[in-house]
Amino acid sequence: MHLGSCLELQSGSTKHCVPVLAAAPAMEGVCSSLRYALSDAHRPIETPLMRILHLSPSYYPDAGGAETYLQQVSERLAQRGHEITVFVTHAPISSRFPAGNHLNLARSEVINRVAVKRFEPEGHFLRWLNTLLRQRGSYRFLRMFMPPEKIEMLSGGPLNLGTIAAALRYKADILTVTNWSFTSIVYQGYLIKRLTNVPLLGIPLLHTEEEWSRSALRAEMLAKCDVILALTDHEKRFIEPRVPRYCGVHVVGAGVDPQSFSDRDGAQVRRRYGIGDAPVVGYVGRMQPTKGVVTTIEAMKSVWALDSRVRLLLAGRHFPRGTQQDQEFEQALAGLSPGERARVIHVDGFDDKEKPSIFDAMDVFAMPSTAESFGIAYLEAWMCRKPVIGSRIGSTQCVVEDGVDGVLVDPNDPREIAAVILELLADRKRAQRMGQQGYEKTLSRFTWDKITDKVERIFLNLIATSDQGRQSPSAPSPR
Repeated sequence: MHLGSCLELQSGSTKHCVPVLAAAPAMEGVCSSLRYALSDAHRPIETPLMRILHLSPSYYPDAGGAETYLQQVSERLAQRGHEITVFVTHAPISSRFPAGNHLNLARSEVINRVAVKRFEPEGHFLRWLNTLLRQRGSYRFLRMFMPPEKIEMLSGGPLNLGTIAAALRYKADILTVTNWSFTSIVYQGYLIKRLTNVPLLGIPLLHTEEEWSRSALRAEMLAKCDVILALTDHEKRFIEPRVPRYCGVHVVGAGVDPQSFSDRDGAQVRRRYGIGDAPVVGYVGRMQPTKGVVTTIEAMKSVWALDSRVRLLLAGRHFPRGTQQDQEFEQALAGLSPGERARVIHVDGFDDKEKPSIFDAMDVFAMPSTAESFGIAYLEAWMCRKPVIGSRIGSTQCVVEDGVDGVLVDPNDPREIAAVILELLADRKRAQRMGQQGYEKTLSRFTWDKITDKVERIFLNLIATSDQGRQSPSAPSPR
């Protein structure tokens, strides 16, 4: 597909020319502008404008920040007339990759104009490879052809060569690989790029505090991308030394949908769980220790020692029973006295429509996480004008302004977390001021429509310049 440097949008009798990327000289003269009419639903006259294929470990209705990001941007791009397909290596048939098991997901479906196709996470090749590796001497034999980290990547999965075959048939204009927690999925994206020459765009969503983000194999895969989307300036600074100068790294951020918060009702949540007018500290997310839920539970012991009225509201799913994450969470709860445990309300899974009301029921949102590429939950709390507590780590420091719209803490210090919780509960004016500051920042910078505008322009620019070929490594960097 050949795209020009200007999108000509028509709304009624008015035409608007929107530059794709004004700073991209390679786009000039590639082709004439595209036209599509805008209705309230952004339905195009000429569709599709782009055929975009996403590879991802999981997708909605699986819950998580990565899933939310991909869903919200994909649905908005589809509304604007682009053809969006998501290949998910996440089927409800495997105990090794359990996140989708409980959902009984369809193999293929269309969700709000986005086509979703789910593949078995353990294809024939992966089963054959693991059978081979159980044979004596096979590992040493494979070492003759590939380094240990690649053997580990391929044998660890998820890996299904059917994904690659289907991608070859799809003939996408752009291929993206989102959520790099599994390097095998990134490697499949690289193979598809090699076989089709389709532009490859990485959306790694790195947790730079965690070891997996720093692996040599991920650095190698970053270097294979044509363009990379980072969610924060911190992630961009982390990525840039690991990629060639011709690979553009763009900061796009994450967002919320303001309209979804218009009918929130925190009072109803308080009535449902018998909270009344007690102060509430809240956490929303998976019950994952690296997200700070265990440390927050520990901090609440110090809070309760001074104010037994405070309630802790935990909203989010368990990890599968028996996993290390679930055991640590259950141990944290088991370490509470009966009186303390009675002050904890755990909402184990909830409908997306309930989330705004859950945030609205809180007085303070606490997520001292070390596993963040951005932290969409902070934005969701701000949409309810709540102060937030986050970790003093690189990604969160790009989102939460310490002392202005929230407070940053040492994620490993329950005493500091408890002290901040008590301060915010005691000083309601300060807490309200922080919540209002966060609310205004979110509306001005972090809505999904604004984020999708950025992503769409980067996609269009990448397609428009793809026929020019990659710049040579000696050429000036586009950064």
